[in-house]
Amino acid sequence: MMLSAILKQASFFRNASALFLVNVSLLFLCLACVSAHQVTIDSAEEELKGGKYSAAVTSFANLLQSNAKDERAQRGLLQAYLETGKYIEAENEAKKFLAKGESYSARLALAEVMATTGRYAVAITEFEKVSQAIEKSQPKGEKKEKNKAEQKKLDPDPNTQKLRADFRRAELLNLTGKEEAAHEVFNGLVKYYEDNDVDSAEELTMIAHALVYLEKYKDANDMFLEAISADEKYIEAHLGGGELYTSKYNYEDAASFFTDAAKINPNSARLHLGMASNKRISGGDEMNAQLAEALKINPNYVEAKVFAVTVDLEGERQASAATQIEEALKINPNSLDAHAVRAAMLWLQDKRSEFDNEFKTTLAINPRYGMLYEVLGHFATQTRRYRESVTFLREAIKLSPRLWSSHLALGNGLLRMGNFEEGRAELEESFKGDPFNIWAKNTLDLLDTMKEYKEAKSGDFIIKTDGKESDVIAPYAAELLAEAQSKLS
Repeated sequence: MMLSAILKQASFFRNASALFLVNVSLLFLCLACVSAHQVTIDSAEEELKGGKYSAAVTSFANLLQSNAKDERAQRGLLQAYLETGKYIEAENEAKKFLAKGESYSARLALAEVMATTGRYAVAITEFEKVSQAIEKSQPKGEKKEKNKAEQKKLDPDPNTQKLRADFRRAELLNLTGKEEAAHEVFNGLVKYYEDNDVDSAEELTMIAHALVYLEKYKDANDMFLEAISADEKYIEAHLGGGELYTSKYNYEDAASFFTDAAKINPNSARLHLGMASNKRISGGDEMNAQLAEALKINPNYVEAKVFAVTVDLEGERQASAATQIEEALKINPNSLDAHAVRAAMLWLQDKRSEFDNEFKTTLAINPRYGMLYEVLGHFATQTRRYRESVTFLREAIKLSPRLWSSHLALGNGLLRMGNFEEGRAELEESFKGDPFNIWAKNTLDLLDTMKEYKEAKSGDFIIKTDGKESDVIAPYAAELLAEAQSKLS
């Protein structure tokens, strides 16, 4: 009996000990799984940030097999698809995620696909849904500040996602001609910065972009630099800075931003388009190589296709331009820039009926899209039809009075026609609205210098030269101009 009891006790303790060891082993195994998952999601995000898109897609897909509701993995997978122009795959996956439960990341990506493919009204609604849902989840009163601190610990942070939803909605409102509503949202983003302790590179970058839309360029520059200081590996801040400097013709400093961005992700299509834009004035093989690389990474990159169309039209390669335009409009049937260059091509080809239809289609998307007339004015200037260019640019300003680039182009057009007084007024208006535009400043400086020049008339031409050189240069210039007019008219 005693022996039997002792044996039973021994058996119990052996079993208990074995069970304990099994449980401990399982515990360590579970902890190891959690640790492995964490390393894998981090490495997957590093792959995405570094432009290893195929590897990132595989990694995120594997993670989602283990946990279909892993929002970091959802966000990463969808972003990888968006970066490489796989918009159909991104839309399908986002809808699958949303069918399994609400996901801010999935809805943001779905809205992004719709925006990229020209479904602007639906995209605005989707961005608004994200913003409203996050707003409703916020507690009121004393708990609100505590909740903000708690949400900052989440990845992804709902506050940041709301800011992105608001920013992108404002961009689309602006794109479709609802500028007042857009600026109200942009100002709201700036107020968010003023009222909160914002230290996220992602949030700072979005606020910087909002400042660009509000034409507060110096503040925007400071904000991009603050974002880079917060996280020097956040590529969006570098790209935003480079794009801002390029738009202000400061190509050298812009290139510095792009160089830093290339160290983070050399396979960013947006980076290569930015670098192509940076080389736009000089053109040549380097610009073409960067543009080709952007389209290699993302074959459905509408902005890059429109850039290629513009270059083709300027080089009178109309067949290639027509192909690129149709491809761009197939991806985004409502791309304003694609419609604008298509209208310019039809105008150059003197296809009046098709041009009129294209014109109406473009302004139906955004009735205040003055850039349509500016693009037409650009190609009229390219083909030396200066009077038509001036007419187009006047219309551009009527639609978009704050389109400072159109004021600049109109000023230059008027100068070409000998209308110095009105031309100067337009240049001054352009420089007043955008004091960072060095083209406007340099031309105004030239006009100031020319006040002291001696004027000579020869046929249809007015020749202005330095008084000391006038007797030598004016007759030679008159002869050359007469010859050019005879051959080119």
